[in-house]
Amino acid sequence: MLDLDPNLLNAQPELRQVLFAYRETLQPTPQADSELSDLLAKGFRPRLRVVDGVPSENMTRIHGKLIAHGLLQVEIASRTGGMLYQLTSLGR
Repeated sequence: MLDLDPNLLNAQPELRQVLFAYRETLQPTPQADSELSDLLAKGFRPRLRVVDGVPSENMTRIHGKLIAHGLLQVEIASRTGGMLYQLTSLGR
């Protein structure tokens, strides 16, 4: 298990905003790609590109930090499904 600095989310509120955005419920929609459908059913969702209050130019850096700190998991869905993200147990 990773050691998470408890002050990380307080010091960088944009990280928390993106985590909260991923926590919002996503209703999976049927997909032709069964692998993509399975991942969506497990709670993965497409990458968020826009989060209120977070400059779009910071989103790549924020995703990287969340993944590096073990708060967000990334999965390659398929050749056409792209990258999907899910909160880890630590990120919840």
